[in-house]
Amino acid sequence: MHRFIALVWNIADADETASALALARGIGAGTTEWACAFEADGLRIFHAGAQEKSSGIYLLNGRAGAIVGKLFRRDLEKETSGPRELDAGETELILRTAGRHLVTHYWGRYIALLRDAARETLIVIRDPGSAFPCFRYRYQGVEVFFSDIEDLCRLGCFRFSINWSYLAAHLLYDQLRIRATGLDGVFELLPGESIRISGGQATSMFLWHPADFCRGAVIDDSAEAARTLRQTTCTCVEAWASSYDNIVHELSGGLDSAIVLGCLSRAAVQPELVCLNVFTERAEGDERTFARTASNAAGVSLVETEIRSSRTTLKRMLKVPKLARPHISTIGLVLDEAYTSLAEARDAHAFFSGQGGDHLFHQRKTPLVAADYLRRHGLDRRFLSVLGDSVHSTGQSLWRVSAVAVAHGLLRRPIRPFAAPDRRASFLNSDALDAVQDEDLLHPWLSDHRDVAPAKLLHITELINLQSYYFRFGRATVADLVYPLFSQPIMEVCLRIPTY
Repeated sequence: MHRFIALVWNIADADETASALALARGIGAGTTEWACAFEADGLRIFHAGAQEKSSGIYLLNGRAGAIVGKLFRRDLEKETSGPRELDAGETELILRTAGRHLVTHYWGRYIALLRDAARETLIVIRDPGSAFPCFRYRYQGVEVFFSDIEDLCRLGCFRFSINWSYLAAHLLYDQLRIRATGLDGVFELLPGESIRISGGQATSMFLWHPADFCRGAVIDDSAEAARTLRQTTCTCVEAWASSYDNIVHELSGGLDSAIVLGCLSRAAVQPELVCLNVFTERAEGDERTFARTASNAAGVSLVETEIRSSRTTLKRMLKVPKLARPHISTIGLVLDEAYTSLAEARDAHAFFSGQGGDHLFHQRKTPLVAADYLRRHGLDRRFLSVLGDSVHSTGQSLWRVSAVAVAHGLLRRPIRPFAAPDRRASFLNSDALDAVQDEDLLHPWLSDHRDVAPAKLLHITELINLQSYYFRFGRATVADLVYPLFSQPIMEVCLRIPTY
């Protein structure tokens, strides 16, 4: 797994400089794993675990910083060619727009650290697809940005304490995705967010916000939506496939992993590919019939592995990776063994999956879909068709769906996109419950949702849930985790397609 550590400090402060240089020496001491990718006044960038085709360092012209990870150009729909260096023109556009040009003209899996020497400003950007983790911690005046908390722990100079208020919030709502983490002083840069550091002050903003695509030019024709989504998905999957020579694809037997496999089988560049299906002894966990159909249609081999709960022991949980925030890992431990053994046997460089399809393609059944149509088009002939679809998909009565549609569509009554958890069902004590406020559980994307249709707002909450998927599985130490459906262009197309 590609990882990074970046140090940012004020060179005019002798103490900060001494602390930063000591940290830099510690990162490179006694190991050849870490390489210094970029060095300038007030900035050091180290990285480890890069693979030649799938990850690395992109240098900006004129020592203006570097981008860690994997970039694809939006205009050419393929990776940047030639040396991994952005020319003077691109660098100037990225700096002049404070990084926005990078977000709108490129996509991929990256963390950008931009150094604007003229304005004495440094900007850190995390890509909207959430594929590359980025955390922030202030140590003796030095801003430390990193992707893996274990890398900081190995340096031996950091001492972290538990963020008990976050832990209580997590136990109350385990899908929590906010900047705070389970460790005091450690904060996560959220997808699409940038941190601007100037004059010792740090300010954050979102260069990419899902609501912008819901408010913009929507794709209101069903046929056009299907064509655009298909083309964009195939292009993104093919781009990721071109980054690896050997792939293990998780073929669950469901729709989304079959979509990814279909795109892989049609890609111009064909990596070595094997599919893995895991199943249980119970029927509800066995979809081998569908996985076999998909693998046969694609002409690829399928490995089937049974998993049993009896093989899971509590001792195995002691071997889970150390993370900056808690995560439920039990099922991941069982799957890790199946993935890892197959990847090692096949010398695979990446694990692909169809994860995220339910969220992106908006599987949620809600009568608010009819409200979205009313809000945009009003009462017309097509509304009856949309109303019938909503009644059929939700299983609710015609009167119930109509009432919701009128209330939130015609009358534009607001909804609460975040349903606060039921505190009465929690096992937390009263002191812990009192310390957690509902606003502490709210993702920043939900703080400004003016003019966003109600069901589309629920769609945004589904995208927030995607941000929980890229935590560090044990299998990530063997090969890259790639969820192609999380790609920024696919997310943008899905956001532009109305829910109805």
